[in-house]
Amino acid sequence: MLQLKPVLTIQGDRLDAYAKSRGAVMAGKKMLEAIRRDRTERFASEPDSRLRIDVAGTLEDEERIQRWLRLEQSTFPEMQIEYVPLLFGIACHVGINAAGIAITRITS
Repeated sequence: MLQLKPVLTIQGDRLDAYAKSRGAVMAGKKMLEAIRRDRTERFASEPDSRLRIDVAGTLEDEERIQRWLRLEQSTFPEMQIEYVPLLFGIACHVGINAAGIAITRITS
């Protein structure tokens, strides 16, 4: 009824609540805020060329996927960005149209 969406963060093997938001749009903004913070704090010494952002989810259609990718690319224009569908075992727990964002170092 209130459309509350939890925004979680995973650092190493620890899962914590980052924020709660009302609706998917606000949850997406909170996720971008978290990625920006990680970029400026945890990955401050890394050039954009050594980082990548993955959007993982159970997004229902190609339009939603492309919307997420465009949003990420406009926010982080110099980084490699990809969509990764979540496996069925995870999807059955998070439901349809769930999404997550990760920033990682490129190792090779």
